[in-house]
Amino acid sequence: MDSSPSDSATDETAATISNVLQLTVVLLGPAMAVYATDIALRRNRYDGPALMDETRDGRFWYTGGVNPAGALALAGGVAAAALSVDTLYTGPITRALGDIDLSPPTGMAVAALLYAVLARGGRTRAATAVGLTQRRARYRATALCSTLLRGKSHSPRYSTASPPAPTLNRSSPSRWLSSSRVSVMPRKS
Repeated sequence: MDSSPSDSATDETAATISNVLQLTVVLLGPAMAVYATDIALRRNRYDGPALMDETRDGRFWYTGGVNPAGALALAGGVAAAALSVDTLYTGPITRALGDIDLSPPTGMAVAALLYAVLARGGRTRAATAVGLTQRRARYRATALCSTLLRGKSHSPRYSTASPPAPTLNRSSPSRWLSSSRVSVMPRKS
């Protein structure tokens, strides 16, 4: 069966789309790894208002508005992924492994490890600790004001009243047994 010109155009379009998607993964894989590593290092605790502060005095301004640890980790992850890609060209790592495309895991692993090492000694960890302390103090002050103004707390964690403890009235077992669905058999004497 002869292939028509439209079949070859369709194949070329599919190949182009596949190549674009594979090259996108080369960039997005390491970017997501840096993001996930940052979440893990900060234990998912961010100071929202400080993140929106785009002034030079903001805690997340870093160097010219760019986190050097994140930028270097992203560049290292993209470079590692590019060396092990099999799309428009075949990277040297892919060629050495027999045309196995390992760009997503390689790029993500290198980016995550680089960011974890670079961010631990940098400003990222200090900014998180300061932000967390300020946020806790602000939350406690809000809870205290709420308690004083309304007589109750908006959070059970900082509540002044303790919840009633569940107890078992052992003095009269018939009272708590009668409400249960368990049937009580009389003892044989």
